[in-house]
Amino acid sequence: MTKHKTPLSQITIAAPPGSSTSGRYPSSLPYPTAMSVYTETSSRTLLTLPGEIQNKIVGKLEPLDLLLLRATCRHFRNIIPPLNIHELLVAESSKTGMERDLYACRLCLRLRHSSHFADTMMKKGKRKLAGGGISRFCVECGLKPPPGQNGYSPGTHITRNGVVSVICIYCTCLARPSQDRDGKNTQYCTGCWARTPEGQEMRRLKEARLQRELEEREQRLQRELEEREQRRRERRAERGSDAEDTDEERPAQFYPGNDGCDDWRDLFL
Repeated sequence: MTKHKTPLSQITIAAPPGSSTSGRYPSSLPYPTAMSVYTETSSRTLLTLPGEIQNKIVGKLEPLDLLLLRATCRHFRNIIPPLNIHELLVAESSKTGMERDLYACRLCLRLRHSSHFADTMMKKGKRKLAGGGISRFCVECGLKPPPGQNGYSPGTHITRNGVVSVICIYCTCLARPSQDRDGKNTQYCTGCWARTPEGQEMRRLKEARLQRELEEREQRLQRELEEREQRRRERRAERGSDAEDTDEERPAQFYPGNDGCDDWRDLFL
């Protein structure tokens, strides 16, 4: 004989004996299923909402909020597409973008701090709300632009926060520029400039100038010693061969004053 099992959803729990149906307990209580327990005890989060509701919430967000939500987890990174340059320009002009000094890069499509951009990328037509930010890019993207995009070429001078750097045309690295004879910045870094013929010539001239200055200093000191010795001989000739040198020619010494005491013991009386 086959026994039929009653589904859990149809099982009822009887009320306690002696209780009325109109009181706290009803006449029968449905048996709690696993789904009802999960629904009642679990907390609602943005991830547990249906996809349609998530899409409506995402559609109401500002560009900067989309960036923050997209960076929270992989799920929102997959459902929220990357922002274009126009949306990033709106995000950089927001209150948070102004306070944190953020700028948009058209190559990497990111909001970055102003320290990652050259000074020329944040002035005139490329400043915020000027309309020219669509052509702005950061220094890192300018050094290594994506395929098909234009960046900085070798020999370009880049100024960031008032500090000048150059993309060396020899080693193509961003470093401090060297200076020529006129004091102007060259297209070489200091290391590569020393290998060029002009740099070697400047180094040779600099070493020769330093050597000449050193020789002139030694000659000046020698002349001063000779003049001092000449003055000393002249004073000795005037005062006699046994005359002593003056105080200015000898090291300073202590000479007790003449207080009229013939004996040193009188000083203590």
